[in-house]
Amino acid sequence: MTTSKTFEGNFNLTFNKTTELLELKPHTEGKYTAETAGECLASAMAFCDANSNAGFNRWDFYIPNVNQTIERDDKVLRAEHVRDAVKRGDTPVVRAGKWGKPKMTIAGPVTHIKKSDDNIVTL
Repeated sequence: MTTSKTFEGNFNLTFNKTTELLELKPHTEGKYTAETAGECLASAMAFCDANSNAGFNRWDFYIPNVNQTIERDDKVLRAEHVRDAVKRGDTPVVRAGKWGKPKMTIAGPVTHIKKSDDNIVTL
């Protein structure tokens, strides 16, 4: 598994009226950066609260173990999923996705579990 890099540069949070989805778009004079991911997510949630039909573009916003349950052809990550992740204490991180486009991952802290060596026996 490869680790993607933190997104460098600015981006905007946009709403596509046709698809009714919030998306992340790179922009040289964009309002947000990787360091302000929390502010971007708060703006997105406030927008969804005011617009009940709004959803998140699942290719721009990723929640582990949630996006995998969405049908492959469906582009919508529902606001309820994002709200649940935030309530759990998950935090947003903006990484460089495919073609260098910003992609927000909303997840809890990564915990590394040390695997014991089954070939060693303590006597």
